Amino acid sequence: MQFFLVALLALPAVLAAPAPAVDDPWPTTFPISSFACSCTDGGSRSTIGPCLYLPGIALGDYCAPAVAWSPHMEDYFTNDLCVSNDPTMPKAQCIPIKLCKSTLANDPKYFQIC
Repeated sequence: MQFFLVALLALPAVLAAPAPAVDDPWPTTFPISSFACSCTDGGSRSTIGPCLYLPGIALGDYCAPAVAWSPHMEDYFTNDLCVSNDPTMPKAQCIPIKLCKSTLANDPKYFQIC
């Protein structure tokens, strides 16, 4: 019973403690250099199928980060991912892009293509 009482009294202190800081992988100054990626057949066909599972922006045949918690596309789109998504599109391909703060959200963690 004493343990329960001590735990109950300590609860407000535990809940009031600040959360540990998480390193933000994205800079907050714009424009940000980044990459938009897709899976291709090595020729003229491509797909951004894996982008459907991410907070990403469709940029033609490429997928670009949409928010600060999006993965870096050049790290996410790999040949292994492309083969597992669609064996006919086995090659990851990326292009350099610039990201700016979204004009639709008043928050620097939301991006749009510059």
